Amino acid sequence: MFSNVSSTIKDVRDITKKHEEIRIHFTNNCRPTTAHFNIVQRVTAGLSILHKELLIKQRLPMELKKETTSAWKPDMKATHTVLLQEEKTLSSVWRQNFNLFEILESRLNTEDNGHAGTSRHHPEAIDDISEITNQLILARRYRVIKIVGEGAFSKTVCAEDLYRNRSLVAVKIMISQYNRVGFEECKKLRYLNLHDIYENTHISKLLNTFFFDKHFCLVFEYYRGGLLKVPCMVNEQFRLQIIRKLACQLLTALIYIKHMAVIHGDLKLENILFVTEKSYELKVIDFGNAIGLDDVKYYMESFEIQSLLYRAPEVLLGLPFGYEIDMWSFGCILCEIWIGYPIFQSDTKSGMVKEMERLLGPLPKPLYKNAKNFAWYSTRDDNGLKGWPAEDNKDTLRSIRIRRLSKALNTNNLDFIKFIDEIYNYDPSKRLTPTEALCHTFLAPLFPFTLFYTNHAINSVLKRTSLYQELA
Repeated sequence: MFSNVSSTIKDVRDITKKHEEIRIHFTNNCRPTTAHFNIVQRVTAGLSILHKELLIKQRLPMELKKETTSAWKPDMKATHTVLLQEEKTLSSVWRQNFNLFEILESRLNTEDNGHAGTSRHHPEAIDDISEITNQLILARRYRVIKIVGEGAFSKTVCAEDLYRNRSLVAVKIMISQYNRVGFEECKKLRYLNLHDIYENTHISKLLNTFFFDKHFCLVFEYYRGGLLKVPCMVNEQFRLQIIRKLACQLLTALIYIKHMAVIHGDLKLENILFVTEKSYELKVIDFGNAIGLDDVKYYMESFEIQSLLYRAPEVLLGLPFGYEIDMWSFGCILCEIWIGYPIFQSDTKSGMVKEMERLLGPLPKPLYKNAKNFAWYSTRDDNGLKGWPAEDNKDTLRSIRIRRLSKALNTNNLDFIKFIDEIYNYDPSKRLTPTEALCHTFLAPLFPFTLFYTNHAINSVLKRTSLYQELA
């Protein structure tokens, strides 16, 4: 009896220590300095911590008392009272959460109306954030050092955080017409970050949010390592081992976001960064195009998701899609890191399909005959398919595909080639999932133990370790 109580108290104290560190980190990073500063941060951060602290504060004294008692019986009435208090407090927090989101939503709607007469392609939209210069102080806290990136919707700067040991952060400043894009990215990242209590999923960390004039801004950790790259080495085995380490981290991120019912939707080399210059630890960034599985229906008309060079065939042809499109992009990223350039290169959708068929063989017509864009696919020039056998000859098809992949990747490592081949499956339902890919023989040298190729076992571990299940 006493050993069980002691073990419970130790676990509770460990949880207390962990969440106290998170609370201190949150406090140091999120000091509001303006009326509109950090609304979303105050809305969402700390909810899981609050739940844990309520449990600990109410139950720790009871457990300490029980430790010194020779025999005791659980007080079910007291426990029921504690649970009711927790439920009441959490309900109040969630009501406040929704109210604050409504405030930000209201401001975004007001600004949208203000720009209603402005074309998205107007020159003013391009120069919207041209006033961002070096030494500018944002939100009375972040001093701009340099511009590190520019996109269609935003500009990203490296800034010095004047509040916390002058550490460096990355501030993503949205063009005001696209504030809502930043807001959606914020919501997705808050959702992912709050459930990542162990901070081991290789997802970029959102530290803060605020408004600079009319621009919605997101503050991230600054990663000094830059874009993914593999050093040019004569020894192929060293390069393969680096590829394995990078692939394992990316798959960890994909397993997590799939578990949280999120599709990244824009995985590409530019959206993956090394944390430092001297390590191969990486982070997945830019969740501006991330969507939930329920949001897929909004893309069924245009299918404008994913960068063209990393776009899955089901998106190119216009079929319903899901998490599998991120795995196709993952395969494209590994190939690009290995050979130094995109493995499929074209400026058009039809050109991309032609490039895929040249390397991987013809698309299975029974699978894609109901695709929205099958009409232009069926009238394409099929000169690139010379040398490929009939679709029903699967063994010969795969043999040719393996040889062509070996030539394209300039390697004879069969495990690596088969790994890429199984990722590049035209049928999304047969494409490797992140969990299956992590169990592939190509990644086996990373693990000093046997990986059982069973989704059930791995998924059960994920469920036991996820914060979502802890709070359920």
